[in-house]
Amino acid sequence: MFRISDRPAINPGVVFVLLITLWRIVMLAFNRTELYVDESQYWFWGQNLDFGYYSKPPMIAWVIRAVTDLAGSSSPFWVRFPAPLFHMGTAMLLMYAARRLFDVPVSNWVGPVYVLLPMATLGSALFSTDTIMLFFYALALLAWLQLQSRRSVFWAGMLGAAVGFGMLSKYAMIYFVIGAILAAFFVRGARISWRDAAIAAALALVMMSPNIWWNLQTGGTTLQHTVDNASWSGARAGLHFRAMLQFLAGQFAVFGPILFAAYLLRLVRAPFGQKLPHEAMLLWLSAPVIAMMMVQALMSRANANWGVTAYIGGTLLVTCFLWQRGRYWLYASQALHLAAAIALPLILLHPGDLRRENGGRQYLARYLNRAETSLKLAQLAKDNGLDTIVSKGRELAADLHYTLRNSDLKLYSLPRSGFPASYYEQEFAVPGNYDRPVLFAGIDNSPDCARQILFEDDKTDGVFTGHKVIASIVDPACLQSLLEKGR
Repeated sequence: MFRISDRPAINPGVVFVLLITLWRIVMLAFNRTELYVDESQYWFWGQNLDFGYYSKPPMIAWVIRAVTDLAGSSSPFWVRFPAPLFHMGTAMLLMYAARRLFDVPVSNWVGPVYVLLPMATLGSALFSTDTIMLFFYALALLAWLQLQSRRSVFWAGMLGAAVGFGMLSKYAMIYFVIGAILAAFFVRGARISWRDAAIAAALALVMMSPNIWWNLQTGGTTLQHTVDNASWSGARAGLHFRAMLQFLAGQFAVFGPILFAAYLLRLVRAPFGQKLPHEAMLLWLSAPVIAMMMVQALMSRANANWGVTAYIGGTLLVTCFLWQRGRYWLYASQALHLAAAIALPLILLHPGDLRRENGGRQYLARYLNRAETSLKLAQLAKDNGLDTIVSKGRELAADLHYTLRNSDLKLYSLPRSGFPASYYEQEFAVPGNYDRPVLFAGIDNSPDCARQILFEDDKTDGVFTGHKVIASIVDPACLQSLLEKGR
């Protein structure tokens, strides 16, 4: 175990992490992308504080609300401001955790390796639930490592709090619990005392209890959405080998091409040859996540980011492996990732200029021209003496609530029949007895009973490229018929 005196006066790894974080924050101020639909939704959740929300636990909404209230602004900069700070914190925690496992030179590399991972670079420019969850995942790992060497009520409490807060950030935090249990079963040195495990489990349940209560009160809304996302039945029933291979290929982009190749190499060679320090424990913490997501992709689909929890333990393992067996590959990986970390914020200064081909669709279209559409709809409503906009679909609703946050317009969503398709349908569905004409906004369609179509906006740039945003005036009787049909 390292001593205080082992630490250099200036840790180069810490300095590097701080400089990269400073670069990201400064460039975030000049980022010209608009909030993505998920980011707008998280912001809106924060305006309606609760213990849970339609598709995610509440932590990201609480964080955004706290930051924007303190800043006195809900601009995209302040909504995204916590992202680089959380990744910085995760890198610092991993460096501290690495000191429990490796020599000082290796541990000093762990923070810089993590902070330059492609998933950290992208996650520092666009805020997501993964970013917060990974911080608590790293904190849980640190506490778990501390408890392996000695019993401690403090670190047991820290482990429980980290797991609890992590579960309030994203349910994927459960993969830490699964990995730790598997590691404890197969690796003697990964075990902690029953007392500490009980303290941690009890505190984690206490921390999670508000969200558990909320799910019970709302019929398991978030859990139902999670099950729907898995899609093991219905239209996607069957085996999807292509989706599994796409998920696996996506990990080269998430973790980095050299690092993921090194991880796979170490995974294949783990049963043979000389072992790395703590290799078995770190593999049990990471490999099951990749395996489970490959099964998920095979059975239905799995987004590339669903495997990110593997790369907390994976970063520790691969950094040690490359430092000992392929140092020049580690240098090459860092150079590649540093170039990407510098380039991405520069690209986001002019996101509309990056196109698939000359005059073709923009690569970053999903982050562009949302506000323009919302403002145009608001002006149409006011010009026609309407005080209400009813939208169909989450893509329109998310930005309407964000961009028109200071408007006097009433904003509702048209619910579908059955389980709501979004938070907006769940909590802000148009009342069934609404007795005033409304501006109805949809993508590529308008109600047959609409009194008048005001405009059909063919989008050539931005998020709705190739689609028409159609605005029409809908009278109460027409609106009621739409509600009855569940359209």
